[in-house]
Amino acid sequence: MTLVLLLKAQEARTKDHRRTEMWLYLPKDRRPPQPHAQKTVSAVMRETYLVFAYWSALVSVVMWIVAMGFSVLGL
Repeated sequence: MTLVLLLKAQEARTKDHRRTEMWLYLPKDRRPPQPHAQKTVSAVMRETYLVFAYWSALVSVVMWIVAMGFSVLGL
């Protein structure tokens, strides 16, 4: 999951902002002007993917540590 999120974060830089769900949900009067839209949407999407990738990795490590602890205790 972490790897997929990291790949999506990388892809967010070049993905057309008009093809994102976030863009479609914004009312037309609330959308940023075109010159700034690509940069803004890409930055927001990339940051969001990276935050979720971080938390996914953290949860994976914690679960691995717990599993190793159970293994050492023979449970």
